[in-house]
Amino acid sequence: MILNENPKIEIVNDDCLNYLKTLEDKSIDLILTDPPYNTGMSQKNSNGSTRLSHFFDDDYTEENYQKLVDSCAREFWRLLKDDRYIYIYINWKEYPRWFYAIKNAGFIIKDCIVWDKIIHGLGGQYKYQHEFIIFAEKGNPPIKQPSELGRYFTDIWRVQRINYLDKEHDTQKVIGIIEIPILHGSKESDTILDPFMGSGTTGVACVNLNRNFIGVEISEKYCKIAEQRIKNTLSQPKLI
Repeated sequence: MILNENPKIEIVNDDCLNYLKTLEDKSIDLILTDPPYNTGMSQKNSNGSTRLSHFFDDDYTEENYQKLVDSCAREFWRLLKDDRYIYIYINWKEYPRWFYAIKNAGFIIKDCIVWDKIIHGLGGQYKYQHEFIIFAEKGNPPIKQPSELGRYFTDIWRVQRINYLDKEHDTQKVIGIIEIPILHGSKESDTILDPFMGSGTTGVACVNLNRNFIGVEISEKYCKIAEQRIKNTLSQPKLI
């Protein structure tokens, strides 16, 4: 579904691996995504009863999750233009899996960025307050200078996470943590791909920053939420 032409905003309700195969080689300027973390959480208890509504389906077998990661890494390499960047948000448990899949696909791993959420979330003895972002490149992109970025960044990004009550998706990112890599890794009118779109935060950021966007989401529910969020953003007047 095309929601807008300038910038071009497209959302697709499909399994990402099915849809990505339809895209042309080297057609994407930046890949930015927040894939499943394989947390083991499910909407069903072991006895088949339903859990509390905020739990989500993120429970893969070892084999199926590895297939997903490896297949995505290969498609990402095929789709990304030469001399471009990729950012993958991931938890500490699955960081090594994605690191080696991306590396084996051909990408050069440049950094492990730590997102300090400032406010902690769930966890056991030590509550989770951070996530990792794999920052990698295909080829040899030009290095942006601090003056081009608006400010200089280290490998720790301190951006407060979204308030639980404001979420429309269990793992929804605050828009600020999505806009940073878009500003760093692309320019206006570039095409940004998010193959695990969720509730559409990357699409909203692309509208704000005048980037084209392709978002893929397997859940019809979240596609509809993403569509509405993006439409709301498109209807807002921009400051000149």
